[in-house]
Amino acid sequence: MEVAQEYNLLGQKLGPKGRQVRDRLLAAARGLMASQPMSAPTLTAVTAAADVRLTSVYRYYADAGALYIAAMEPLRAQMAPLIALLKQRWRKGAEYAEALRFAEQHFSYWRDRRGALFLRNSLAEGGDVRFIALRTEWAFPLYRALAEKLAAAHGRAVGEDDMAIAGVVLSGMERTATLALQHWEEEGHASHSAVLRHAGKQQAAVARIVTTLLRQDYLES
Repeated sequence: MEVAQEYNLLGQKLGPKGRQVRDRLLAAARGLMASQPMSAPTLTAVTAAADVRLTSVYRYYADAGALYIAAMEPLRAQMAPLIALLKQRWRKGAEYAEALRFAEQHFSYWRDRRGALFLRNSLAEGGDVRFIALRTEWAFPLYRALAEKLAAAHGRAVGEDDMAIAGVVLSGMERTATLALQHWEEEGHASHSAVLRHAGKQQAAVARIVTTLLRQDYLES
């Protein structure tokens, strides 16, 4: 099977050395997002961690934002288990337990990737159209999966109202996870048990909301 040839921004073919440099930049960016989740890694910090020259970045990425986007890309595929959980058939009468499992896994996804997700959302809210698009593209499959589950519970194809309800639920989950994890970072280790306890209460609340939406048709009210 023929492998597609890769090129850098100067139009040069990427050989083993070029791929190595690019991969080191990506690994360094990911590492800094994880270790310093409350701040955007600078290109100086990334290149120092990657042990490459600052000028090397511009062979592969137009600016820091382009590097961040490439470094974040694996996180998109890592949402697959969340989407799969929504697409599974939930046991009749056990909707609350299933919804709670989804809420817990959603929080875990955020907790384990908070540096990259904080950065993505911060740049989107700052008006960078690339990150606005990235945030929307990542969110849509999850919104769609929840909307389809809610609509199916009431025997209909998914519609705009179902998507709107799913959007409200998931936006709220994202926001509460963000605030909890920012507190986690700002207050340090001493706050972790309190953050997890509060997050657990929020996850239970989400599970109750989703269970109600599954059992009662919100379009009839």
